[in-house]
Parts: sequence; structure tokens; C-alpha cells
Amino acid sequence: MALARRRLCATFLALAFMPSAAISMPADDATPRAYVETTHIVAPKHVGGFSLKRSSFDPQAKYSGAGFTYRSDEAPHPTISVFVYPAGRMAQADALRDGMIAFREDLRLAEQAGTYSDLQVLAAGAFPLSGSDEASASNRDSSPDAELLATIAKAGRIDGERLQLRLRLPGRDGDIQSAGFLFYKFYKQLYYFKVRVSADATSMPGDAFLAFADTAARTLVPAIQAVNIGDCANATITIPAGGSAEDGARALVREATLQQSYNCHADRDAAKLDALARDAEVVEIGYRADEWKSR
Repeated sequence: MALARRRLCATFLALAFMPSAAISMPADDATPRAYVETTHIVAPKHVGGFSLKRSSFDPQAKYSGAGFTYRSDEAPHPTISVFVYPAGRMAQADALRDGMIAFREDLRLAEQAGTYSDLQVLAAGAFPLSGSDEASASNRDSSPDAELLATIAKAGRIDGERLQLRLRLPGRDGDIQSAGFLFYKFYKQLYYFKVRVSADATSMPGDAFLAFADTAARTLVPAIQAVNIGDCANATITIPAGGSAEDGARALVREATLQQSYNCHADRDAAKLDALARDAEVVEIGYRADEWKSR
């Protein structure tokens, strides 16, 4: 038992003092700050065989977030659009449910407005982006260290949903095949990430298109960051009283990992924004103190 406790403590200390950790405590006389004052959405210009072609952001519609259009460096060249927009702190399941309801409603409204017609949802299902294999492997081992690693893996997982679509654009012959993805990065920066990949139905076989779309989502979503600056950088970690040493260590790791994953920093220097902005497009979104709450 003593050995297990030492391992748990060592794992926690390694996590807590990782360079990317963003945990700080405000001074007693500090002026209250907005939970998120600014978000800097950092999109690499080149990543994993994809290149950024353009970005978009309307300050008058900032809750719609920023949009980024990528293309594959090699044929084929379906259109790849990534939208990053604020979600806030929600339970993972609730966020995905609410996000997909809104996603489907946006599709319905776009069809109603004549953006396209004959919309068909061919398939829908879960699409975990990362972390599920590690969590499953850890869950097969009931040792304290394995449980702790499973906690970290779960916190690092990015859950998502995928819609396989078919539609018709006005004035064009032939159908368009499309795949839509939604990821809630609650454990990765407090934002929704939505991906749309579209191509003429005759340009690629359906299976090849879907494989291409999956690769695009798995490459681009982890590469684009939402870097938050504000009071969200200040962490308060509460450990339940009366538990074992192992329970306390797991609670510390869970809360520290969660705080770290918000990607929150006290200022630009702490966020290392200048380094992140190299060979990247950066969209800055500013918020008033009453626009983003911590809960």
C-alpha cells in the first residue's frame, strides 16, 4: 500500500509541474477578472498534409466563433471547414447532446433557406477523437496506478459525433456527399469544434470519402487550439475529507488535469502566444466580464 501511495503521489507531482499546466492562485487584493477575457484561436497553416486556405471571423457575431478552410496537399481536394465557437463548462454528455441538437437544427434551417436541398442523414454515431484506447486498457487493471491513469486518460479524451450526409446544391447537377463532425473540447479548451467535409458524390467512392473525412477531423481538431486568458487561470482544488490517500491523490489528479485542459492562462506571456502564432493564423475573440461565467 505504501508503494502504491508513493507512485500515486509521484504521478500527481509529475502532472502538476508539467510546463503546460496553467494553475495559479489570485492574490487576496487582486481585482476580479472576467472568467475569459480573450480567446486566441490558433490554427496552424500546415499540419499533417493539410494547408490552411482562409479564415473568417465576424466581431459582430462572435458567439458564432471563427471559421477555417483547409485543403489536402495531395489529391483529392474535398472542401474542409472547421468552425470553433464558445461552449463553456458543461458535462460532456450534455454538451454533445445539446450541440448535436443545434447542429441538426442548423442543417434544417439551411435547407429551409435554400442553401441546399434533398438533405439526407445517411448515418450518425459516436466518434471519439482520442484517448478511448488508453482508458479501456487502464480499466482492465484495477490497481491504484491504473485507476489513476484511467482518470487522466478520461480527462484527456475528446468525444464527438459524426453525421454522414448527402445533399444537392442549387444550380448544380449531381449530389454532394458530406460528413459533419462535432467535438466538445470541455476537457480541451471550453469550445465546440465542428468540422464539415464535402465533395461531389462522383469524385470519390463513399468509403474513401469517409476515410478521408475521418483523417481530416482527427488531424485538424487536435491541432487547432483555443487559448484562453482570464480568471479561468486561477484554480481552486478541493479534496474531499475523510477519504484514503489514494482517493485524495485521484481527486487531485482529476481536478489538476481538468484545470490544465481548459488551456487558461493569466496573460499572453504565460500562454506563450508569440511562439504558438508562428506559422499559424490567430483569431482573437474578446469578452466583457458579464459575457462568460465560470459556471
